[in-house]
Amino acid sequence: MVTESTGPVKHGKIDTAASFNLVAAVAEKKIRLLSLFAVATTAAGTAVFNSVDSGDVATALSGAVPFDARGQINLAHNPCGWFQTVAGEKLAAVLASTGQVSGFFTYQET
Repeated sequence: MVTESTGPVKHGKIDTAASFNLVAAVAEKKIRLLSLFAVATTAAGTAVFNSVDSGDVATALSGAVPFDARGQINLAHNPCGWFQTVAGEKLAAVLASTGQVSGFFTYQET
């Protein structure tokens, strides 16, 4: 069970046209995604969020999340988090058919 964390909220930006790392791994810490807003130039695209270990082995944290008809993904603030990585792993996104993607997100290290 995931419960609300009291750690500091951190912010990141998204500005890419390829799959990317949202947050680098932090030793012995989980990365919990609290919110995300992304806009793609191609509305038909998807994003899959992964927990990735130091050997680049990925574990899916989500299915293929579709960008809506306006090319957006909007995960409103969730104090318990949408999902979190395995401790010591980075948070990454694999993009498919999106073109340029821009946006921002918030997270905590727990």
